[in-house]
Amino acid sequence: MSDRRESDRLLELAEHQLERVARVRRRLFVLWVLVVHAVPTILIVTWRAVTARVLESSVLYSALTTIVAVLMILVAYLLRETLDSRRVEESVLNEALSLVQESEKYFADKEQWTLLERAEFRLRLRRLPVGVAPPAASATASPSPTPTTTRPPSAV
Repeated sequence: MSDRRESDRLLELAEHQLERVARVRRRLFVLWVLVVHAVPTILIVTWRAVTARVLESSVLYSALTTIVAVLMILVAYLLRETLDSRRVEESVLNEALSLVQESEKYFADKEQWTLLERAEFRLRLRRLPVGVAPPAASATASPSPTPTTTRPPSAV
């Protein structure tokens, strides 16, 4: 297999991972909308039913309370799993992007890419979120020390 094909496969891998991250983010958005809108609606309807004495029967009240509790636990579980999945998928994406960035010069030099081939690679690379540091990396990065200059006391 030629190096050019390997570079294409590496870009395809990064693009595929970007799609996976987008899917997880969409799922997280849907869950967020569910939490923000559906859960309060269920709680308000349940509370109004209780206060309006619609649920006089303790069996009906117990069943409704159980259903609401199970639904809230399910939503919390799905939310936690989706957040974990997003963390993993974004980590894999960042690693794939790092590999793509590191390999560009290697593939270009080894295969002696033409200007068109180099442009094609860079255009595909431009579609990827290259150069954006992951949230964890930017938070832990220490600032570079700034040189300080000391001034002699001025004579007044």
